[in-house]
Amino acid sequence: MTDNWRSEYDNPVGRTKQDIEETEKQDGLAFVGIMDGREIYLHRADKDHPEPYSVERVPNVREGINAGPGRKVLTMDYSQVEMRIMAAESEDPWLIGILNSGKDIYCDMAAELNGKTYEEVYSGYKDKNSPMYRKCEEWRSDAKGVALGIPYGYTAKGMAAKRHITSCCLSTMS
Repeated sequence: MTDNWRSEYDNPVGRTKQDIEETEKQDGLAFVGIMDGREIYLHRADKDHPEPYSVERVPNVREGINAGPGRKVLTMDYSQVEMRIMAAESEDPWLIGILNSGKDIYCDMAAELNGKTYEEVYSGYKDKNSPMYRKCEEWRSDAKGVALGIPYGYTAKGMAAKRHITSCCLSTMS
């Protein structure tokens, strides 16, 4: 950690020193400073980038919401509501079945797309200490992007470009 961390005034994103250190540890980054409300990190060289390069972390909007004294912030999550609406409207037996099973639909899709079992993907995604955590998180994110991209009008080619996956994989899902 560098000495660029001076005071709360210098930290418009509202994250603590411990939060920054956790990001460094988790992502293998070195904190450089804060510029225009964004945290700037230096990423180590890797196989895709022969030289170290800088990356920015745009704060999650929730980090900027604080309740006043004596007040609380209420958040709600409508667990996979888009998929539930699609299941009800389409009457798709597979979609209804997976939603009624209580499984995480995006982990199920990720497992199917990547030739893994649901248990492998779900446990890898839920356990941040798992050697498969990053891969399972990436697979689930791709599956979620595809699943939610379809009703919002993305084409297979458009999703492939956005999610960095091949359009032939997407054609099996649309």
